[in-house]
Amino acid sequence: MNWKLLKPVRVIVSLIFFCSTLFIFIDFAAISSIRLINAILYLQFIPSLINFLALFSLASAGILFILALTLLFGRIYCSSVCPLGTLHDIIIGINIRLNRKKKFRFQKSIPWIRYIILILTTILLVFGNMFLLTLLDPYSLSGKFFSDLFRPVFYAAKNLDSILLLPGDVFPLYVEPMKFASWPSLVISGVLFIAILVPALFKDRWFCTEICPVGTLLGLLSYASLFKIWIDETDCMACGTCSSVCKSGCISYVEKKVDFSRCIACYNCLKWCPHGGMKFTIRNSKLEIRKKANSSISTPSLPPIVNNSRRDFLKTTVLIASALTISKSIFSQQRASQEEINPYPVLPPGSISFWHFTEKCTSCHLCISACPTNVLQPAFLDYGLTGILQPKMDFETNYCNFDCVICTEICSTGAILPQTIEQKQLIQIGVPRLIKNLCIPVDERTACGVCSEYCPTRAIEMIPYLGELKIPELHEKHCVGCGACEYVCPTRPIRAIYVEPLLYHRKILKSNKETETKQNIKRRI
Repeated sequence: MNWKLLKPVRVIVSLIFFCSTLFIFIDFAAISSIRLINAILYLQFIPSLINFLALFSLASAGILFILALTLLFGRIYCSSVCPLGTLHDIIIGINIRLNRKKKFRFQKSIPWIRYIILILTTILLVFGNMFLLTLLDPYSLSGKFFSDLFRPVFYAAKNLDSILLLPGDVFPLYVEPMKFASWPSLVISGVLFIAILVPALFKDRWFCTEICPVGTLLGLLSYASLFKIWIDETDCMACGTCSSVCKSGCISYVEKKVDFSRCIACYNCLKWCPHGGMKFTIRNSKLEIRKKANSSISTPSLPPIVNNSRRDFLKTTVLIASALTISKSIFSQQRASQEEINPYPVLPPGSISFWHFTEKCTSCHLCISACPTNVLQPAFLDYGLTGILQPKMDFETNYCNFDCVICTEICSTGAILPQTIEQKQLIQIGVPRLIKNLCIPVDERTACGVCSEYCPTRAIEMIPYLGELKIPELHEKHCVGCGACEYVCPTRPIRAIYVEPLLYHRKILKSNKETETKQNIKRRI
């Protein structure tokens, strides 16, 4: 087989995954179907893992396909599916074209660093803490970069085209309203982008081989891969070409050795090896034994080479199990203390409860980029440090459309569960609260009532107050917590009416007025 064809095939596949993932984050025309979005995200490792652990269904079994590919061919996910890996490759490719003399070289690994990161990430994940995954999961990082950094650029470019094509006062193209992430999210995403991707100009795929917990886990599994890239000593001329094109720095042409746990399956070595010394086959155990025997005869003074891969894997497994046992009581105490207070923001409908949401959300920001009203915004420290950048309902920005369920349909981790429009319209995510002395009829003796006009469930009723003035009366059992009243309330800087979050979402009772209104609309139609 011509192994040189593997690289162009890999490049095409990776670009398809990268462009499609980027598109669903910047789709300002909202033309992506829910099925397309779910199909694109089916093979993303962490979302698929979280979903599979929760549901154990084939609909969330993309993780099994990735694991099977890894056990067959190595870290295919890192080279072809992961959008952050492809983003690394794009930056590296640009750097190579600007600096023709750029060459890679073998880099000694420090495995204990990536193993510690994997252990800590696993511990936090098992106990529902997404802090490290928010900062290190490659898909979630890509989502933050696409949503917070790339999307405004695409919106600006699209609007610039619209303005330049204006013939006089006619608008042939729609100018999209700009959507920006909150400043804390923009700054944090920018810092992460610089910290992770700028070093790729000097250290190539260092994040993928030394930091990324997904890459480390797949690297451990790749020790058992059926097909491996290896150096055939009979054909190798020690020219160093393989090492100079290896983006993960895992090939030592001097020792004629490939660290397959760090190999990201880019296949550069297979394409550029001039002597055919690089192989990608099932390792021939008899040939290995013969070569080791020959090397021991020719160089008897050298100590035998010991493969510590299994030993490292067992050590890592034992450390993870021990750490999980020790930390269980600590995290359970922390969770119990959090239940006593309620300082958190309003959660999107379908998230069920505070703990269900924060224990599954990896802050990929797909729901934020898809939200038509932009009411979903990245939180800063609203959930505490462990929930940094997770989405929240920001009713100062806008309110939640009563008939919209987009965020419930596209969540890739199950943090927001799918809901029909009818189901969503009965979910109470918060309850209304009125600061009476700030209300305009009370404070300024002027008629208002705008909150009642915007309430979709008629949970706000205007009742007589003073003379002809009326003030809001809140019917909590009919309120869904959409935030329309808070958003339109004209009092500043503090709104007279606001939505208080619920730690556990509830169902509302439909008001008679809402039912009557819908019946009247149907009769008119």
